[in-house]
Amino acid sequence: MVTLIILFIVLVLALLILPFSKALMKDKQDLRQSPIEVRFKVLIDEINKAFLDGKGTTVYPVKNDNRWLNLHSDDRANYLFQFNYSTGHLTVYLHYKYLQKELNANVPFYNVRDVDIFTQKRMANEFIQKMRVAIMKHQETIGIPGQSGPIPSQFMDDEDDPIDMVSSMYGDLSMHQKKSIINMGYLIFSANGSSWNDFVSYGPTRQQLNFLNLNWKDCQQQLNSEGENIIYTDLKELEDGVYDSLLMFWLSMVVTETGPDDHRAEKFLLMNERLGHSEQDVEQRVQKIQAMMKYFGQ
Repeated sequence: MVTLIILFIVLVLALLILPFSKALMKDKQDLRQSPIEVRFKVLIDEINKAFLDGKGTTVYPVKNDNRWLNLHSDDRANYLFQFNYSTGHLTVYLHYKYLQKELNANVPFYNVRDVDIFTQKRMANEFIQKMRVAIMKHQETIGIPGQSGPIPSQFMDDEDDPIDMVSSMYGDLSMHQKKSIINMGYLIFSANGSSWNDFVSYGPTRQQLNFLNLNWKDCQQQLNSEGENIIYTDLKELEDGVYDSLLMFWLSMVVTETGPDDHRAEKFLLMNERLGHSEQDVEQRVQKIQAMMKYFGQ
């Protein structure tokens, strides 16, 4: 009986430790190829600008341990930021001194082994907003706010944030319509046999999911339960500006590493035709958008 209990404990420990050990080994590989300051450059830069006027510098506090990174500035010595990357997750810490009283706060971000610049921008906005609230509460509990320097103005929402600008374009769409946008992209992308995993790992897909604030599994569930026809019901009466924006997303689904795919291109045209846009209309819209992008130097 004792032997069975010991074997059971060993099995449980193995089930817990082996995946964790593999994740740590993956961390080392990730950070060897792309250190924290490179992997999360946009996030670090945004925090640096918001709190340290962009004058902060990064340093590894522990020798031979690249899972921890510090961000600090001599000009704002009462701020210290730490970034800890472990098992595919990132935790950002703030250590803030105000009238010799220290605030310690953190925000965890999960499953961030592969994040694009738009996701990092959202992560930065979340961290900045939460720390703004934490700092104000910390100051209020100690004394008169503002004695240790003003809270950075960058804490306020940036009206020129490109993510917010694009996201606001879709503000009048229902959640059902937003899922149909992604599902139309998937049906174009998968016309040559590509999988959901391939689709979700594709850069333009990740960006569009961020713009629409969607989980791809919710989109997949809607497509599986309601089918393709609901897409045309959802998206047939879109405003021109919204449709043109989405057209570029759907068009990006046609391209492969070796160029446009014939099966995807055919599906792209067929689906847009069912939305009420002929091949000629689609071509004219794409040419117009490309001309505007060229004019503005994009």
